[in-house]
Amino acid sequence: MNFHGTKEYLDIIKGLDERIFSKVNMDTPDRVRELRDGYIIKYYYYVDEENCSPDRAPEDGEICRLYKETDMLYEWKNIDGRSRMAEIIDHSDGNRYLIFDEDLYGYSVLNIASGECMHYIPAKSYPDCKDGNGCEETFIWCDCRYNPKNDYLAVEGCIWACPDGIILVDFSEPMKAVESEEWIDVGDLCTDGSRHEPDDDIGSYDIEFMKWEGNNVICRSDIVKAPLYKTINDKLKVKIVPNSMVLYELMITDTELSYNGYSEDFMIGVFRSEREAKSTAEDYLKEIAGFNEFPCVYRIESIEVAGGFKSNEVWCVWGYNYNEKKDEVDIIEGFFGSEDEALSGLEEMKNEYLREEWGIDKYIIGEKHWTEGFCRQ
Repeated sequence: MNFHGTKEYLDIIKGLDERIFSKVNMDTPDRVRELRDGYIIKYYYYVDEENCSPDRAPEDGEICRLYKETDMLYEWKNIDGRSRMAEIIDHSDGNRYLIFDEDLYGYSVLNIASGECMHYIPAKSYPDCKDGNGCEETFIWCDCRYNPKNDYLAVEGCIWACPDGIILVDFSEPMKAVESEEWIDVGDLCTDGSRHEPDDDIGSYDIEFMKWEGNNVICRSDIVKAPLYKTINDKLKVKIVPNSMVLYELMITDTELSYNGYSEDFMIGVFRSEREAKSTAEDYLKEIAGFNEFPCVYRIESIEVAGGFKSNEVWCVWGYNYNEKKDEVDIIEGFFGSEDEALSGLEEMKNEYLREEWGIDKYIIGEKHWTEGFCRQ
C-alpha cells in the first residue's frame, strides 16, 4: 500500500508546513546540485534546533526546486531532512524522467515534459498509517542506474543500519508505483533471503553496483567467494563477483583530438576503488600539464580480473584495429591475475575476436601513469 496521499500523510505534511517549511529561507539555496543537460536542483534547508527534546534529533526538512537553466520546472518538499537522490534518465518510452526522494522511504518519479509526478512511500514503514503493518524497515533509495535495454533500475542504498545493498526494480511503467514487496534484493539472492537476519554474519558485507552489461546487472561483494549467477526472468540476470576480482580502470580523453570512431585516450592506471580513481582523475585535470590545459574528460570503468588478483600486479590483454588514419580503433581488453592466465586469455581472445594487433601489458595496482603530463606537437 502507498502511504503517500493518505489522510495520515497529509496530516504529517500540514504539521511540517507549520513547524518547518514555513520557516525556510528561500532567498539563497543551502546547496545546488548540477545534473546533466543544464538541469539543476536548488535545495533550501531548515532545521528546528530550538524545539527539539534532548533524546531526539531535531525536526528538519528541505524545499527542493528543479530548474532547466533559469526556468523552474518543479518543486517538492523532502520531509526527512536532506534529499539524497536525484537522477535524470531517458526512458525507452521516449520520455525524460527525474527520479528523486521526498521521504526516507520510497521514491518519486517526475515526467519532466508533462509535469506529472508519481510518489510512492511504503505504508508498512509508517506506524501512523492505520492500514499499514506497523513500522517495518524498507530499502532506502540513495542512487539508481537505469538500463534502457530491459527497463530495470539498479537502486543503490540500504536497509536502515545495515550494509550497503542493491535492489532491482521493474521500471517499464515509470508512473506506476512498484510496491516494495516486488523489489528484488540482490543480497537475498546470495543468501536465500536471510541477508538481513540479525544473526547472519554474511549480512555484514556491502554489495556495490558495477555496471549494466546487456540484460545483466553486475555487482561486487565479499558476500560471495566466487562469481555467482542468478536468472530472474528473460529480461534480467544478475552476476555477483567477489571484491578480489574487481578493479577500476581510469582513462582520460583529450576530446579535441578525438573524433567519430576514435578516442585519444591516456591510460592513467588501475585502482582498487572507484573513489581512488575519481580522486586521481580530478587531481590530473587540475594539476598535471596537458590535462589541465586542453579539454580533457575522464571515465572510470569497473573491470573484472579473471581469476582474481593475487598480488598488486595485473596483466591486461589488448587488441585493436587501425582506421584509415592509422589510429587505433575497435579496442578490446581483458584483465588477468597472473601472466600465465593472461597468455591463455590472449589465445582465447584471438580465437574470439579479429584484430590486427595484440599484446599484453603488466600494471601495478595503484601506480599512476602520465604523471609528467603531455604536450602537443
